[in-house]
Amino acid sequence: MIRAFNKTENFIEKFFVRQKSYIVCIVNQNICSRWIGIFTDLFSVLTIAATGYFGVLSVAFDLGKSSNNLVGLALVWSLQINGLMSFTLRILADTESNMNSVVRLYEYIDNNPSEKSFEERPPAAG
Repeated sequence: MIRAFNKTENFIEKFFVRQKSYIVCIVNQNICSRWIGIFTDLFSVLTIAATGYFGVLSVAFDLGKSSNNLVGLALVWSLQINGLMSFTLRILADTESNMNSVVRLYEYIDNNPSEKSFEERPPAAG
């Protein structure tokens, strides 16, 4: 059909334009995903460093009822919570980016003018 109307070049050109726009979207999504990963890793490092620093200070200066065991437990929990936060943020970002199709469907449903109702006409006398 495309060759019959000599539209091969036009079709290929439109295909490459659409493919380029798709690739730009995917690259932007990957860049945002990596930025979220770097940001959450940085936050994790800061949280673990602060937990370790204040844990060592509390044991060294005997502040409260802290012991080496509790400091170790606090470090382990901060590692686990930061890993869970990183995973959750990445899943949330992927889910949000994939929900664009659902939003498009809702917009199409809401903005689509309704069709005229079917009215049954009586049969013609004859």
